[in-house]
Amino acid sequence: MAKPDASRSRTADPQNPNAERSDPDAANRARFNADVAARYRELQEASLAGRIVACADCSRLISRRAFLCPGCGAPNSVKLIRMLIWLTVLVALTAWLRDGLGV
Repeated sequence: MAKPDASRSRTADPQNPNAERSDPDAANRARFNADVAARYRELQEASLAGRIVACADCSRLISRRAFLCPGCGAPNSVKLIRMLIWLTVLVALTAWLRDGLGV
């Protein structure tokens, strides 16, 4: 059985094995975790408000106003369907007005 490496010990002081080594990155990790949690809550609220949808191909969260997913490049089906509906309404309205005016 191999001996544990002294440099990888969890204690900072060999005379006091109960003393934990101080972690200089603990504050950075805590700040990063808080930022991630805040961003997650923000995305969750936006998703509940209907501003964020999941990409059909990669499931990444994207804006419903985006034409393409920034992750995989797939077209946003919600945006395309809405655009096709408006285009159909516009064409139908134009045809109806043309026939009604006798142009």
